[in-house]
Amino acid sequence: MSHAQAQAAVFEWQEGSKRMSAVPVGRRAAYEAVVDAVQVELRRRLGTSFTVAELAREYADAHMWFLPVAVQVAPRVPGAHDGAVTLDAGFARFMRRAMDASLW
Repeated sequence: MSHAQAQAAVFEWQEGSKRMSAVPVGRRAAYEAVVDAVQVELRRRLGTSFTVAELAREYADAHMWFLPVAVQVAPRVPGAHDGAVTLDAGFARFMRRAMDASLW
């Protein structure tokens, strides 16, 4: 993964965080549950010691596991299945734990 690709992924995650902030209060709990589930899955896949580049590599394959996780957590809130919101916000939050997060 090139630095430019990782940088593009970080931008997408930041945008997802902004979209997450705009979720209506009445739907926020379901969306937050999906974001939490994304972080649990990332912890399972990457552990506790990882870099932003490693996280970005996982992001490239997240389409393979995200939707089943989102549907399981929030089956009646299809908006929470929008990866541009909950997946990206989950990656943004998980990125804070990266060994090199301060460099981004």
